[in-house]
Amino acid sequence: MTGCSLALEDGQPGNEPVKFEGPGESCLDNALPAVQKFFSGDGVSKDIDAAWTCLSGALKTFETHVRGEHKDRYAARELQAFLQRFFLREQQLSDSLVLETMRIKQMLLGGDLNHLTREEFQQVYVILDTFRTESVKLSPYMKILNLDYPEPKTEEQRAFVERGLYQLVSTGATIGRLLGKSQNAYHLSDAATFLREFGKLYSKDKEWDGPDKLIRQLPLVAVLKSFFLRPTGNSIAPDEWRELVAKAARLFGLYMRTHYLFPNSLTSGEGLRQVSTFVGELFAILDESVQAKNNKIIEYRQIDDLIDHLYKMNVLKLPVGVETAKALVKTAVGKMFNPSKGGERKNAYGITDSAVGWMRKDFFGWTEVQSAWDSMNAGAGLSMGELRKRWATQKLSSQDSAAEVSHLLGRPHPLAFSKKGTVVFDHDANAINVSRESWTELNWRRTIVRLLIRGFASDAANENLTGLKKENYLIAFEEMRPLAEALDLIAPGDQKLKVSLFDEANLFMPSADGNDQLSFHEGIEIMSFILSGTQISAPINKDTNAQCKQVGRNPNGDPRLDHNCVKKLLEDNLEAYFEMIPNWVKMLKKLRGEKWNEFYEHLLKTVSGDQDSPDGIRNAQVTKAAVIFQYIESLFIRFDTDGSGTLNLKESMVAYPLLYPVIRDETKDPKTGEPMGDSDIEAIYTYFLRYGERPDKNLGTKIKYIAWKLRKSSWEFEADRFQVLRVVAQLAGD
Repeated sequence: MTGCSLALEDGQPGNEPVKFEGPGESCLDNALPAVQKFFSGDGVSKDIDAAWTCLSGALKTFETHVRGEHKDRYAARELQAFLQRFFLREQQLSDSLVLETMRIKQMLLGGDLNHLTREEFQQVYVILDTFRTESVKLSPYMKILNLDYPEPKTEEQRAFVERGLYQLVSTGATIGRLLGKSQNAYHLSDAATFLREFGKLYSKDKEWDGPDKLIRQLPLVAVLKSFFLRPTGNSIAPDEWRELVAKAARLFGLYMRTHYLFPNSLTSGEGLRQVSTFVGELFAILDESVQAKNNKIIEYRQIDDLIDHLYKMNVLKLPVGVETAKALVKTAVGKMFNPSKGGERKNAYGITDSAVGWMRKDFFGWTEVQSAWDSMNAGAGLSMGELRKRWATQKLSSQDSAAEVSHLLGRPHPLAFSKKGTVVFDHDANAINVSRESWTELNWRRTIVRLLIRGFASDAANENLTGLKKENYLIAFEEMRPLAEALDLIAPGDQKLKVSLFDEANLFMPSADGNDQLSFHEGIEIMSFILSGTQISAPINKDTNAQCKQVGRNPNGDPRLDHNCVKKLLEDNLEAYFEMIPNWVKMLKKLRGEKWNEFYEHLLKTVSGDQDSPDGIRNAQVTKAAVIFQYIESLFIRFDTDGSGTLNLKESMVAYPLLYPVIRDETKDPKTGEPMGDSDIEAIYTYFLRYGERPDKNLGTKIKYIAWKLRKSSWEFEADRFQVLRVVAQLAGD
């Protein structure tokens, strides 16, 4: 029994001493610090239990002992005065806080803003008890929810985090069911006012800004509600609470999973399991969200709003700007996960259940291929020959992914990668060691190229592993250009590159066929060669930037570095810079003095564009040079069948059909514009390889060419890598 003075006249405190059962006086003053500690993760379960018990007990005391103005209901001002007098003496319950609390009551239970009926009191006790129970359950895990828990390093710590995530989702479902019984809509602007007024109770404690933090999250809540549930994000209807709260808990649980449980490697073992769990749950949420929409579509405007807010809150960290991110999402949703059939593509207005289905199929196809590495008992690595044998025994449920990998491994010169991500070159494909990292590189590149083909092919359903026609490739290049530029894979504004990459893929790739399409294999290979080139050139550019002086800038502002310095660094560090292409190192070591200068000049011709100047070389040109080295190496791996390090006449003629279209286009009659005859084109092709120069360069080369053409029966040459570089330089530079 607690003694206090109370007059039961219209519910107002007086001076008469009375005794009543209930919690201790001023217990709400003590509850406020407990609430703060709970949300900051420093509380203990018994304190938050006591805080809720205090509030519930205070209300019961009021209902039991206070006679209101009306027999069947109590005025909010009566309850305010009672709590202020007996349970909250140090802090003031503002009229505004009481109004916002009653607004929450009205949302949950109905009724008016000024009164609580006796029936409503009984429902309030049930609500408070539910919040008490769930708060006690969550209390041990609040540091996890605040992202203030140390990185889990033991199985016990990881299990503790998993329990915390499970409890969060469970509590979200429970609170969602409770709020799902609401009677009226509720506005987030009212929530902001309530939090602001509640925060004033902590005005003396400057260290806790919990309510303000929650207020700052409300715009994101509105956007998430609009994206994952229904529009009108600032207003929550009674039938939206259950799904909204449950889904919010699941989404935050996913975010915490990435924070606590994702290991450094996400491509195998525990990391792959965690990623699969994360993405599987995300797809489930997306499916539910699509079905929750009246038109069964998460519209682009809702996607754009979400991207805007994630960027604004620094949650989404991508190398591209917000508008580019929106455009890339539209490309993915509208094309890659909305393939054309029979040359027709449905109009996409956002994410549909079909799009989610394609996403799920692609992702779990990727994970199944990843998991196959362990099911093949591949360990740290296998020879390509052994890998091919073991792969043939695999049975994947994702037939498309299985077929793609089988095609890739079945090529005469399948791709493999070093631990640095560079392409591995070896005449004996079966002897190449394939590591887990190499398998992963191939798998994600396979997936990306598949998405690009599906997104831009005229008829993705029928073109399967065929690829992209040139006109479709050019569209794809332009739509993906901002991302490629942001990742420093291509120079900003380079207009020649989109055409040259298509041609280079059809000429220099191990699977190049010289036709008018970028095939599935060529797409993966050209991407791999470019990425490999960036890896090879990275230490070169680091050294040249540090040691070579700038001699100007190109129109895009990229610095040009002194040629002599760059040339000397390349010569002095051949083995370090080009260890991944040892055949080049072996040949380049023989070049000294004027030969080295000649090599550098030819190399410069192959990588110079319209914006480049003879007074210096850019980092991007060095990167392109590394790619060119790989192009030429690929030709030798494919056509130098005797492993001599040179291409003889017989080997060159095997490659001739591949290079025929280029020579034909480069040697059209200057007067008529018509291509030369096949015999002339063949003579020009072999002349190039024999002499490393254009036959129409000057009068002397023209005479030499005529003599070469007339003695076809005696044609003979051995063209090494340097000679092929000369040919490429002539075609690129003249």
